[in-house]
This record gives sequence, C-alpha cells and structure tokens, in this order.
Amino acid sequence: MSSKNTTLKIVKSFIRENYLNQYACMVSGSYVEGKNNQYSDIDILIFVNDRNTVFNETLPFEKLKIQPIIIPIQNVQEILWVDYITCKGAFINIISKGEIIFDNSNFLKHLIPHTKNLETLGGRPLSNADIHKFRVKISSLLYDVMGGENLDELVFPINTILDLTSEFKLKISGNWCGDGKYRMRHLKALDNKFYVKLIESINEFYVLKSKKKIINLISKVLNSHGGLLPFYSKEKTLSRVTSKYLVIEINTENKLNKEKIKKTILTLVNLFDKKTSKKLKYYFFLSKQVEVNKIEQNIYMIVEADNNYINDYLTTHLNLLVSNTPGLSELLFPFQFDPKSRFSNEEIYNSVSPIFFNISKLVIKTNNALFNQAFQLRFSLTLFKEIKHHWFENNSNTFISFLDYLIKCWIVFSYDDGTSCTTSTLIKNKQNVLAKFEVMYLQQREDLLKTYNKTCSIENDFFKILRITNNVTNFEDIPTYKTYLLNINELEAKKWSLYKEVIFRILSIILVDNRLTTYIPFVIKKIENND
Repeated sequence: MSSKNTTLKIVKSFIRENYLNQYACMVSGSYVEGKNNQYSDIDILIFVNDRNTVFNETLPFEKLKIQPIIIPIQNVQEILWVDYITCKGAFINIISKGEIIFDNSNFLKHLIPHTKNLETLGGRPLSNADIHKFRVKISSLLYDVMGGENLDELVFPINTILDLTSEFKLKISGNWCGDGKYRMRHLKALDNKFYVKLIESINEFYVLKSKKKIINLISKVLNSHGGLLPFYSKEKTLSRVTSKYLVIEINTENKLNKEKIKKTILTLVNLFDKKTSKKLKYYFFLSKQVEVNKIEQNIYMIVEADNNYINDYLTTHLNLLVSNTPGLSELLFPFQFDPKSRFSNEEIYNSVSPIFFNISKLVIKTNNALFNQAFQLRFSLTLFKEIKHHWFENNSNTFISFLDYLIKCWIVFSYDDGTSCTTSTLIKNKQNVLAKFEVMYLQQREDLLKTYNKTCSIENDFFKILRITNNVTNFEDIPTYKTYLLNINELEAKKWSLYKEVIFRILSIILVDNRLTTYIPFVIKKIENND
C-alpha cells in the first residue's frame, strides 16, 4: 500500500488530469480515517458549478482505485436535507471528515464545519406518529415471521424486519442510521449488547435454521416502545402527516398534457377555496423531475393546515375527489417534501412564504395564466423591474451584478439533463443554450423592451409584497456555504442567496420551466445594458 503522502500526490495528479474545472475538492472516506486496505477505493469529492447531477465512478489510476464523486454545488443543500430527513448521514459524514485539496473560494472552509455541526445534532427526531409507523411495519412483518413454517420463504421478510428494526433502534435513540457496514458500526457504538445478540440471532437463523432468537430480539425492541400491535390499519397509518402542511405531487407523466394539468390544479383550488370547512393557504410550483428517465417536471402543491385537520378531514376529501373526478392527473399525497428546506430555517421561510401564497392566487385569478408563456414573460419582466426597485433601490450596477449571479447559478439547469458526463459535451451544450437564448432575445427584443419599460400592468401595489424580505432579521442564520459564486460582503451574500431562492420559487409558481429559468435574468441583463 502507498504511504499517505504518496497517495495524496497521486490523487492530486488524477484531479489535474481529469477534473480541471472543479470548484472545490476534498479526499475522504476510509483513506482519511486510516481504515483503508488493499481493496479500498480513494473517495474524492469534487464540487462543481457546471453540472446538475450527482454521479460517481471508480477508475484505476497509478495502481490506485479512485472513486470521484461529482457534486453540483447548487445541489448540496438538498443532499444534506435528504441525509437529515432519512437519518442516513452518508454525505454529512463523508464531508465532515474530508481533507481539503482545493478550495480557492473557501466553499469547503465553511461547508465542513457546517456538516460537523449537523453530524453532532443528528438526524430528524422521530415523532409519535413516526414511532407508530415503525411499530406497524415491524408488527406486520413479525406476524409473518412468527407464522411462517418454511424458513426458506422467510429469508427476505427476516432481512427486511432486521433492517427496519435496526433503523428504528438507531433513529429513536437520536442516532444516524447509515447503510451497510456503517449501520452495524452505529449499532455497535450505541448498544454493544444488542449488536452481539443481533449477530447471534442471524447466525442461529442461517446456521441452525431457527428463528427463535430473531423473534425474541425484535419483540424486545418493540416492547420498549409499546409492544407488538395487535390491530392496526397499515394503509391509514402510513398515509398520516406529522407536519402542519400537506404536499401533493401532481404527476405530469412523460407527456405534458397541459389541459389535464390545468384541470387538476383548478379542481384542487376549488376544493381548497370552496369545499373545505377551513380557509386554507396554499401554493403550487413546478419542480425538476425526481424520477429516473423522467422528462417532464412535476408540479407540487403545498397546503398549510393543522396536521389533525389534514389527517382527519382533508386527505379524505382528496381521496373522494380523485375517485369521483375523471380526467385528473395522477395525485400522490402525502408526498415527502419539505418546502422550507431551501430557505435555511422555518423562521426565514415563514417570513417569505406569504409572497408564494399571494402569487399563486394571482396566477389562478388571472384568466388563462397557467402555462401561458406570454403571461410568464410579462410577469417575470415586471417582477424583476420591481425587484430592482424594492431590493436594490434602483442601483443598476448592483442589480446587474445580481443578474450575473443568477445566470451563473441557474444556467446549468438549461444544459445538463443528466445524460452527458464529459466536460467537453457539457461545455458545448452550454454554448448552444446561450446561442439559443441570444436568438430568442433578438426575436423578442422589441416586445420585451416595451413590456419592461411600461407601467406595471399587474394589479396596483401587488409587488409591494416583495418588501417582506426586508422583514427578515436573521440573514446571519443562512449557512455561509450557500454564498457560493459570490465575492461580496458575507451578510450581503447571504441576502443575495435568499433572494435567489425566493425568485426561483416565484418563477416556479408561475410554472416557468426550470430549464428556461435562466432566460429571464439573461433577458433583463440585456435590457439593463441596452444590448
């Protein structure tokens, strides 16, 4: 095996030869822990701003197995949120213990301590409803295991129940649960006696063909938290929400049927506005697709209400709506998504969310606004003109710098569809997109100038709601790593990072395709520069 210094030299040589365009990079994994062996690969985390998709590969290089993990910087907060919500902690752990190789912009200097703090705080605590869900799942499987006569048929149920039980034990104790070998490491660190009994029960099942110890071990875990459930509704339990909002996914399938989606949105709005016993706050937005090989983006609806009202009343009415209304898009609810995740904390999100509720209502109230590109462009031009006034006090130079920042952050959404992995292809894609934007602008220039320069056609004083951002008093709570691609005062950079998220959510609410979002600041910059 190579010495650590020799390995590091090889790693740096690998990066120079293969990843010259990285924003920052670090080495991590078993290498930095001193646990690597002849079969280990060297984990290199390469943070980039010119890609939109996380991917990794294992490559041979000078007798080493090197695994570069490519992480788009604009995806970091989602990655950390998924780690937190699932309690897996894989990325949080690997980033927190990483050793910096390259970090000219101090991105990792701020990200590493942030992940170390997240690792100390632990994953999302289990609510009483979460605990009940685990008990339902484990009870259902345990009944199958206890009643099963053919041990060969129990191999997969037993693997599943052991996975669930170990996850439950770790999560309810406030620990990260990890996957694979890390799960066992976490269990051993938490409760060595349980760890030993788990190994013994697995050996007894596979070697002695007895399930007794597994049944006893799992029963003991359940007994510590209310015991085996004799009666339960699995479907009802697993569909309950614990937060004060309901997320509905409107599946666009792989063929964008705009009329079908319009009908679905308007039917949901009619339910929330006229057929519920409470006045509900809601907004919808377009989000990038999450499924593999999914072309079209899905639409999500956020409905704020007391969770008891959601569970006892609203979901029942939604199910009736789906059953009794033909021609709707497929609805999935409750969908696991945290609308606050891009806004750093709940307080900041609550400060700016009235903007989203109001704009959603405006879109619904405006005749034929859904998927109307003329409305989208007109609204966006007016929005940015008002942003220049309310957020930048009509300072053109600062505003243009902000537009440049948005273009740098968002342009990758326009050219990286996840199918290309070579830098040369992505650079060509980017050049093609910018050329396309230029042609579109020249074709639309006259109308764009007229719209931008005329008096706001949106209802009077509507955009004064943008001043809400001035009420945010805790910009300092925004993690510094989110200020990537900015070289300005730290507090001002945090403000800009929040402005960026607010604008992106607004454009998603008026259903601008995420892949075309960059065109808006591109156009505004052209107009501001009199191009």
